[in-house]
Amino acid sequence: NNHNDDDDNDGGADTPFLCTPQSFPPTPASRNIVMARGSRFAEDVVFLARDKLRLEGSLDSSNERTRAMAQALREASRLAVFNAADLGNGVALMCGQHVAQKVG
Repeated sequence: NNHNDDDDNDGGADTPFLCTPQSFPPTPASRNIVMARGSRFAEDVVFLARDKLRLEGSLDSSNERTRAMAQALREASRLAVFNAADLGNGVALMCGQHVAQKVG
């Protein structure tokens, strides 16, 4: 049975951390990378949910300025996070793109 990288994509799901039993990395270092990638994704989802909940909560604030800022952010579909396109080599984003950390 020939191994082809295209076979690693199971069911058309195009995710960076999808592994089948046959494609899961054999070495501990490679497994660590795959597992860390999945953990970062889950962490980013939690931070994004938190940000959206805070934004929704701010829309009901008794402070007029807070409500106005929340409304402007919601209308612009923006959150206070780093832009991944602005990063150079050696910088990684985590915590829902709230934290930039030098790597390498």
